[in-house]
Amino acid sequence: MANWSPSTATIFREVESMLQAEQVTSTTFWTKTDFFRWVNMGSERIADLLGCKRTGWKRDIVSGTAKYTLPSEFLSVTGVWVYDSSGNKAPLILLDWAEFQELVVDADPDVDETGTPEYGVIYNDAITLYPTPDYDYTNGLHVRGTRRLDELSSTTNTSEVKPQWTEALMNYTTWRAWLKKQEYERAEVFERLFKENLVQIERSLFKQNASRAHRLKDVEYGPYSRGLTGWKR
Repeated sequence: MANWSPSTATIFREVESMLQAEQVTSTTFWTKTDFFRWVNMGSERIADLLGCKRTGWKRDIVSGTAKYTLPSEFLSVTGVWVYDSSGNKAPLILLDWAEFQELVVDADPDVDETGTPEYGVIYNDAITLYPTPDYDYTNGLHVRGTRRLDELSSTTNTSEVKPQWTEALMNYTTWRAWLKKQEYERAEVFERLFKENLVQIERSLFKQNASRAHRLKDVEYGPYSRGLTGWKR
């Protein structure tokens, strides 16, 4: 991964320097275990925004089965497609949980709830289709999204975040450190800096995507992201 940097040791030194510069005492209030957890959390936030680790997944559609568990490597879902029994591929309309419940609960009891899926919901690390498929189709369910980054656990590891986004990662890690120390005013400063970094990254990404938009073939729906409380749009 020669085009990805910096080393985790570099990030560690920079964060440590920013914290020590503002500490009243030299008492250590964070550990390397904390550091690696925060760096991994920050990396996933940035990767999810950038979609820089895209992945795909295919699964057989099974007649009578509506729920399909997503691979654990998925961080967010950007699009879902299904094949009907005749081999035609179409995008699935993704709903949030409330919308999906309303659709299913309020469904006309006289309407057949099996057939070609048109809607889906991502909840508890699985995707549920509606209507329930009434046919089998090999690799009939296609999911696109971003994958989780390789977790960092040593200062000899290299971050998968590109050099131009290192500042955002350092600000995120410093923000979390000050939160642990309950220095909320200092934490707010680095939270604001991190969010400003994300805006800059998003603008840069938008410009890049606009310049190559003519090369895109599929419309993406979502994204749905895996958070602390589950998948959300």
